Amino acid sequence: MTRIRAAAGRYRFGRAAAVVVALYLTAAAVAVVLAAVSGDLSALSTAATARVWITSEQAGRPGPVLIGMCGLNAWMLWQVLRGPALPRAGGSPSGVVWLRRLLYVNVAGDLVLRELLDEVSDTAEDVASALVWAATVILLTRVVSGVSAGFRAIALALGLIGVLAPLPMSLIDGTDLQTVSLLGLASFGWTVMILIAQRRDGRWSDATVDIGRIALIAPLLFPLLNLASQSEWLFFDGAGLLMSALGVFGTVWLARTAHELAGPAGTPAPRPDGRPAPQPTPGRGPWLFVAVALVLPLVVIDAEDGALLRVAGAGERCREQVRSHGGPADASELDTALESPCPDVIARRAEEAREQARREREEEREWAAWKAGANARCADPWPRLRAGRQGTAAYLLSEGGGYAVHDDRDGTEGPDGDIFEAVRDGFIDAAGSSAAITTHGENAPMCLTVKAFDAAPPLRLKGWDRVVEVGLLSRSGRLVVPSYREYEDGGAIGPLPHLAVDGPGRYRVRVYARAFERDEDDPDAPVEEHLIVVYPGRSAEKVVHRR
Repeated sequence: MTRIRAAAGRYRFGRAAAVVVALYLTAAAVAVVLAAVSGDLSALSTAATARVWITSEQAGRPGPVLIGMCGLNAWMLWQVLRGPALPRAGGSPSGVVWLRRLLYVNVAGDLVLRELLDEVSDTAEDVASALVWAATVILLTRVVSGVSAGFRAIALALGLIGVLAPLPMSLIDGTDLQTVSLLGLASFGWTVMILIAQRRDGRWSDATVDIGRIALIAPLLFPLLNLASQSEWLFFDGAGLLMSALGVFGTVWLARTAHELAGPAGTPAPRPDGRPAPQPTPGRGPWLFVAVALVLPLVVIDAEDGALLRVAGAGERCREQVRSHGGPADASELDTALESPCPDVIARRAEEAREQARREREEEREWAAWKAGANARCADPWPRLRAGRQGTAAYLLSEGGGYAVHDDRDGTEGPDGDIFEAVRDGFIDAAGSSAAITTHGENAPMCLTVKAFDAAPPLRLKGWDRVVEVGLLSRSGRLVVPSYREYEDGGAIGPLPHLAVDGPGRYRVRVYARAFERDEDDPDAPVEEHLIVVYPGRSAEKVVHRR
């Protein structure tokens, strides 16, 4: 206990930090006891990660990992909260003072601020983090001593590229993961050079530099941890949990860098036991370290035609464990990328896609054959009376039946034919540039023939149940019957011409209708037929020839 008090007394906030660490360890111990008694790791998971990663169904092997994380967290809290060693050096330059403040802001960001900003806006969190870290990069590169101006310039360029370049790219669609990874290599290079400068400067202890090295290489372990998480030894998202544990080294490195800046430049930081630290020795070794450290991450990047890594045992969960990077790639591109690590799943998905495509082609062939058969059942009721424009097709009626003749390019405001008024009338309603016509059937095809003449043709009422004539105005020079479109209301499933043969102007529209007896031998045969006759005429009067 005396040694703990003495250790706490060597730092500016040592006693307060010791109290916080003791409280945290007490809470962690309670969580461990609860986990041991109930088998529920939720409390222990919260103590270790500040969130519930583990449920009671997953209790077991993750327990030791979470306990270890609690120990790391306690060590991190002590390193962050204890402050600089006493006595502090006075009269620090303004650049050093501001750098220490920025480093502490970054530490606070790692612990709480980024989570709070993320609740407000992802963009705000990204921009604020980038700007604060860019200022930190500039000041830290300027403050370190014992390196040449060229060394600083290269380090500063790498640091700013790694911090600022990804910011606009995150807002641009089409930026691929490889580009972002190369920019991350620039940040990696800056960190390597700063660790070298810290080693040569003398204000930072060997422990701080070593912690920085651990923080530097920790992200390189993610591919190995992700591979390990495919096995049964690790629980779901185990790689992310272990990476969260290793992340404390980066936070501790920032905190110790700020603490030990309180010492004068060129003076080695004292060891924890009070013995003086050895003086740094100059040499060319750091440049070799820079070269090796920058090349090392490239080892994990295979050549395009090199051997591919294949993961066994992932099964159905392989694809679901891939997290979205936020890029514009669609599902097919993701499947292509996962072909090697998830071969069985992707092969099965490809087979399912081929089967789906085969079914769709078969459905299209069946639909085309059905349309051809329906059109073939319909014939021109006036085959000997040729019109300037004419056509016959099956018309697929929608729910409720009915159809329209209208100027499909007339966008002016005004009254139109109303199908509900047509229902009240019993057959047809016309107004402006459209007419609504009712039918006996619905959700089935009927036969429809259209004929456009230059003048009024003979009535020919024989054989028709209803014949009514109305007037329409075509402002654009078109009068049409709607064509069928999938997922819309009914329409003609064969080509029909537009009927305004004299261009813009007024037309008479005569509609014939009759019903057929259902053919028991051909259940798909139409049971209703309509004939539409159109010719120029100024009258808008409705004339009922047969009701």
